[in-house]
Amino acid sequence: METFAEWLLEEMGRKNMSQQSLAQKSGITPAQVSRVISGQRGLGEKSLTAIAHALNISPLTVFRKAGLLPEGSDNAVSEDWNHLLGQLMPD
Repeated sequence: METFAEWLLEEMGRKNMSQQSLAQKSGITPAQVSRVISGQRGLGEKSLTAIAHALNISPLTVFRKAGLLPEGSDNAVSEDWNHLLGQLMPD
């Protein structure tokens, strides 16, 4: 089973995002990001939501990967799409 830190590193890699960049975009200190990635620290709701916004994915996905929501939801992809579509400005 993949840890939250492993998942986060993978997501950061997909988006070509460094730890420093994630810290800046999420408002979390670089030290906190480093401790999360090293597995020394977990995150609360506010920080997980900030990471979701920085990665531009649904907070539900981040909560799921952090173990706060059950895995395996068939709606996970649609939740991400709904989140992304909700970020768009109407024409």
